[in-house]
Amino acid sequence: MRLSFKYKFILSFVLVEVIFISLIVFYNFSSIKSLSNSLIRTNIESSSKLFSELIKTPLIINDLATIDNAVESFNKIEYIAAVRIVNTNNIVISHLNDRKTEYKDIFDNNIENIEINEKIFLLKSFFIEINEEKLARVQILYELSDIYKVIKDNRNKTFFLVILEILLSTFVAYFICYRLTKRLANLTLSAEEISKNKQVIIKKDKNIIDEVSILANTLYIMQDKIFKRNNDFQELIEKLEYAFIQLKKERDFHAALINNTSSAVLVLNNKYEVYNVNDTVKKLTGYKKSELKGKLIWDIFKDDNLKSIIINQSINDYPKEYENTLISKNESNALYTWSNSFTFNEYEQIEYIISVGIDISAIKEVQQKLEKYISLVNENIIISRTNLDGIITDISEAFCKISGFSSEELIGQSHVLMRHEDTPLDIYKNLWKTIKSGKVWKAEVKNKTKDGGFYWTDSTIYPDYDNDGNIIGYYAIRHDITNKKFIENLSITDPLTKLYNRRYFDEIFYKELQRAKRDKTIFCLLSLDVDYFKFYNDTYGHQEGDIVLQIISKILMLNLKRPSDFSFRMGGEEFSAIFTVSEDKKIYEFSEYIRKSIEDTKIEHKKNSVSQFITVSIGVVFVDFSKNCEKNILKKNLYRYSDELLYKAKTSGRNRVFVKEINEEY
Repeated sequence: MRLSFKYKFILSFVLVEVIFISLIVFYNFSSIKSLSNSLIRTNIESSSKLFSELIKTPLIINDLATIDNAVESFNKIEYIAAVRIVNTNNIVISHLNDRKTEYKDIFDNNIENIEINEKIFLLKSFFIEINEEKLARVQILYELSDIYKVIKDNRNKTFFLVILEILLSTFVAYFICYRLTKRLANLTLSAEEISKNKQVIIKKDKNIIDEVSILANTLYIMQDKIFKRNNDFQELIEKLEYAFIQLKKERDFHAALINNTSSAVLVLNNKYEVYNVNDTVKKLTGYKKSELKGKLIWDIFKDDNLKSIIINQSINDYPKEYENTLISKNESNALYTWSNSFTFNEYEQIEYIISVGIDISAIKEVQQKLEKYISLVNENIIISRTNLDGIITDISEAFCKISGFSSEELIGQSHVLMRHEDTPLDIYKNLWKTIKSGKVWKAEVKNKTKDGGFYWTDSTIYPDYDNDGNIIGYYAIRHDITNKKFIENLSITDPLTKLYNRRYFDEIFYKELQRAKRDKTIFCLLSLDVDYFKFYNDTYGHQEGDIVLQIISKILMLNLKRPSDFSFRMGGEEFSAIFTVSEDKKIYEFSEYIRKSIEDTKIEHKKNSVSQFITVSIGVVFVDFSKNCEKNILKKNLYRYSDELLYKAKTSGRNRVFVKEINEEY
C-alpha cells in the first residue's frame, strides 16, 4: 500500500522530529551532566584545597582547638555532610558528624561513592603533608543528592514532555505541514543555542494550534528548567564564595593568633633568607620587618656554628631543632630553642622553612641550678634505688664514699652485701613487709663497709610508683649517724665489759616487757653474780678480776645476740640479762648452759669453796604472757624477785641456777 505525500511527510516529520529532539535532549543532558560533574569536581577540589591550607598551620603547632573551629566553620557550607581528620597513627584528632550511623561505615571503609536511602554521597580523602611527611589524613563527605535530584527530575520531566510533544506533533502534523519547514528551522536554531547554554527568546504560543507551536512551548519549558538549574548552580557558587570569605577570615584570625603568640615565628625561603616574621620577633629583636626580610638566618642569629651546620647540609637535611642565642638590635640576647617545619612546591621541593622559637633562658637557668642541686645531693646525701627484688639500680657518690664500694661494685648487687652481722635478720623481714605494702619504713641500721668496718645510718625507704600507681621499685635516703651512735653507746655501755649498763637496763626494761606482752611470749629476767669474787680480787689482783669480768661478758654476748636479747653489767661482779623464749622448759636449759660455759673456762680460783675455778650463781624469773597477757608486772618487783632467787642460789651452795615463774601480779 502506497502512502500519500502528506502521510509520508507526516511520518517523515515525526521520525525526523523524534530523532532530532532525542539528539537535542541527549546532547543537552550530556552537556549538563558534564558541566555539573565538572562544577562539582572543581568546587570539591577548591574547597578541599582551601580547607587543607586552613588547617595546615594549626596542625604544625598542634592547635587542636583551632582545627576544631575550622572544621565547624567548614561544615556550615552546604553539601558538606561530615568531616574527619586523623593523624598518622590513625587516631582521630578532629571530626564532625562522622559518627552518625549512616556516615560511620563510609568513613571507616573509605567508600568513595555510595547511595544510602536515596541519598548520594561522595567521600573526598587526601593527605596534608609537610616535607614529604604526612601530618594527617582528611576525609570530607559531600552530599550531592539535591544536585543529582535536580538533574534526574529535569531528565524525567523532559522525557515526559518530549513524549508528549511527539504525540501532539503527530496529531497536528497534518494541519501544520505547510508551516513546518520554516518554523522548525527557527526552533532548531534556538535548540542549538540552548544546548550551548545561551539564553534565547522563545515566544510562548498561548494558542497552541499545531505541532510546531507545541515544540516551541516545549523548548520554552526546557530553557526555563535549564536556566533554573543554572541559577541553582550559581547559588551554590555564591555559597562557596561566601565559604571562601569565611575561610579567609579564619586565616586572618590565625595570622593574628600567630602574631600575638609569645613564641617567635620566622619564615625562611629555600635560600635561608627571612621571608616573613611575626610581631613577636620584631618586639624581641627591635628590628622592623623590612630590616629582617631578605637577611640570612645566621646573620640574624650571629651564629657561625649554625651557618656551618646549614651550609654543610642539603636543604632536605635542614636541622629540625636547634638552640641558639637570639640577639636584638640593642645587643641584648636570650637563649631560644627552635623547631622547624616545611612547606613544599608542586615539585615536592621545600619552598619555605617555618621556624618557631621559644625562649628557654629561664628554663636553662633553672636547669643549671637543678643540676647543681642534684650534684650537691649526689655528693652529700646517701641515696640508693633498687628494683622490686632489692637489686641496686642506682646510687649516689655519698653512698660509695661512706661504704667504700664503687658504683660498679654495688649496682646489680643487693644491700645484703653491706649487712652487718650485728643487725638482726628480723629488721630486714620487717623492712620488706612494710615497703611491699606500700608504706614507708624508717629505722637506724648498722652497716658494714668494704674494709670490714661499720657505719650507722638513719634510713628511710620509700616505695617508687609508676604513673598508674604500681610499685616499680624502692628508693632509700640515709643520714650518717655513726658519731651519734658512738656517743649514745658511750652513755649506755659499760666501758670495761662493753655490755649495756644499769642506765640502759632501766631505759628498755619496760619496753621489752610490753613487747613480750604484746607478742604473747615468755619474758625472762636473769640475775648473775660471780661466786667469791672479792676473794678472787684479793688473791689475784683487780687487773685479773677485770679480765674475769670481760670473759664472762663475752660469754653473755655470744649467747644473747637476738634482737630481743640484752645483757647488762649492773655493777661490780653482778650481771643481768633480758630475753624471751617460746617454751618455759628452755629457760633452765639456757641458764644452766651459761653457768657451765663460765665454769668451763677453767679460770683458777683457789678461794672458791665450791670449785677450783671461777663459778657463778644465777636466779631467773619469768612471766608467761602466752597464758595471760593482762598481767600487770612492775619492774621493781620483778627485779627484786630475781634478786631473791639469786640470793637463794648463793645460800643453797652457789654455782647453781634457780628458776621461778611469776603467776600473780606484782
